[in-house]
Amino acid sequence: MSTENNNAWLNSMTEERDTKLLRALLDEPHLLVIVVSEDGLMEVFNRGCERLTGFSTDDMIGQPLEAVLRMTSDEEQSAPILCHAGRTQLVNWRHRWLGPDTDGRRRRLIVGRFPEGVGQSTPVDWLFGDGHIARVTIENAIDGIIAIDSNGTICSVNPAAERLFGYRAEEMQGRNIGMLMPEPHRSQHDHYIRRYLETGVRRIIGMRRELTAHHRDGTPIELELSVAEGIAGGQQYFIGFTHDITARNRAERESRLHLSHLAHATRIHAMDELASTLAHEIRQPLTAVHTTAQAALIQIDGGKRVPEEIEGHLAQITQQARRASQIIDQLRRFLRRDDPQDLSDHHPSVLVEGVLLLLTHRMQSLGAEAHRSYNAAECRVQVNRTQIEQVIYNLMDNALDAMESVDGPRVLAVATCLSGRNGYCEISIQDTGPGIPDEHMGDLFTPYFTTKDRGMGLGLPLCRSIVENHGGQLTAENRPSGGAAFRVSLPILPGVRHR
Repeated sequence: MSTENNNAWLNSMTEERDTKLLRALLDEPHLLVIVVSEDGLMEVFNRGCERLTGFSTDDMIGQPLEAVLRMTSDEEQSAPILCHAGRTQLVNWRHRWLGPDTDGRRRRLIVGRFPEGVGQSTPVDWLFGDGHIARVTIENAIDGIIAIDSNGTICSVNPAAERLFGYRAEEMQGRNIGMLMPEPHRSQHDHYIRRYLETGVRRIIGMRRELTAHHRDGTPIELELSVAEGIAGGQQYFIGFTHDITARNRAERESRLHLSHLAHATRIHAMDELASTLAHEIRQPLTAVHTTAQAALIQIDGGKRVPEEIEGHLAQITQQARRASQIIDQLRRFLRRDDPQDLSDHHPSVLVEGVLLLLTHRMQSLGAEAHRSYNAAECRVQVNRTQIEQVIYNLMDNALDAMESVDGPRVLAVATCLSGRNGYCEISIQDTGPGIPDEHMGDLFTPYFTTKDRGMGLGLPLCRSIVENHGGQLTAENRPSGGAAFRVSLPILPGVRHR
């Protein structure tokens, strides 16, 4: 980078505070700083811009701003900046005019912060130094910045914090920071500060955490907060950087709800295939109940006193009725519209057996055998039962589809065990089908990719999303002996002892 190109024009600045501000900003790697002349040509393209875009300062100086950034107005806004190889990155920008310089010309200062996950928040260790730098930097920050003293009293806030919380700066300054917090943090915050000052143990300083604050109108605001500390004039201060994540969290909740609705729709779609199977599965035990009861009645009407035979008939009736009830209960559980937050504790083998019950007739019609291996008796997982059973059902159904064209043995091997990942339990579902073609392996979990005439291409992507929402992983591979293997890894319930 050519520092000379960025700094040469600073000597023409007439206002000392603008000069100090810009000298500090230009070398700040976590800020994006662009200065544009009155005729729209870039005169500054700092290190942060170089890092994000991949373009060098030498290439950008003298180019029109529109070559990399189009801003629709002078207000604060989000706008994409062009990056190397045609990529774009959405950035929040703020703008102000500088000058005039010794020649009477003004320049436009455009400042942005690195997008979340690309860079870190602006360092604040120098904010307590030069007052002009501190003031202008805080005023141009995208996130809300609030400084408090060791008593929890608000000393200063920036314009972004005013917009975020709905108060003017003078309405917040001099009041306790608790005014922006809900209980129990409102009444406990001063205690948090005293505990830190007494013990020196950091519980939030230097870390990021999510919390809920209150807007002036009472609306909750979901925030990501990071806190720094500094000393000025012998007084200790704390600076909070607040990033509004309300919209992001709302989108995540809506995404989870959409996933739940999509999962339910997929289960309903599966009923087309399950209908005939379930009719047969339920008819079998009910026919057995009817036939056995008739035999018992004939014996009774004939005057025969054979209590042993009657007892056997009644036992058979009870067993078959229980089987029919289990099938119906499992079907109802599988089809219900679930609450994504409805989690319960289960042994993985219980989830597998519940799905095998629904697929019994289909396996019989295919001549397929189920080989079970449950070696994780100490495993317990906390999951949404309906969703995980849907994952298992989809994987088993795919395995049976794959074995339809196989002339040899058709074996559905299901197993549970402790995963190679510490703290995880694994459910594996393997078949003796033809396996997954190499050219399809990379697309298995791509939405709408399918090799089935009747498939929607949503089954495996949906399964992976469900498993990942549970903190787990879904992987696929071909078995050395032939066939495919799918593995579902789920976190073991916290507190469960395992070797």
